[in-house]
Amino acid sequence: MSYESPAVARMSSQTTAPESLSLIDRYSSVDGTFTTTRDVRIEGELRGTLRCDGYVHVAEGAVVEATVEAANITVAGQLRGSIACRGKLTILNTGQVQGTITTQLLVVNEGGRCEGELQMDAGDGATQSMLASAVRAPSRRSGRQGGDDRSNEEKASPLPGD
Repeated sequence: MSYESPAVARMSSQTTAPESLSLIDRYSSVDGTFTTTRDVRIEGELRGTLRCDGYVHVAEGAVVEATVEAANITVAGQLRGSIACRGKLTILNTGQVQGTITTQLLVVNEGGRCEGELQMDAGDGATQSMLASAVRAPSRRSGRQGGDDRSNEEKASPLPGD
């Protein structure tokens, strides 16, 4: 007869198996269609089509040349092709994305690169299209960017009628 303490019983009943993760490691190459209902991390190469119901992470050094459909995508390596992201597309400082991109939210970290046609989907069926020819996150070292030419003092002063 075995005995299990109430504390151990509670811990084992609360513990769930970790969600699965597909991995294409840096020594692997996939040509064709890759479909998963879970998250996928790509460290190697993938060419063809990728359909993912979860998160796609393109690691630094990875190369993906594909039609990609995913809930959320984070890119630290290279991603080229037709990209349809239902949530957030994040391009990290080492990431490069090139192609036709549709996403609800785009985040480009300093040093990240995005080239091609970009459609921002608000989730309500309305999309806003723009051509993103070499959109780069601004560099803090590059000085002032275009836009508002007023000094910081002018920006801080109240507007007439306030």
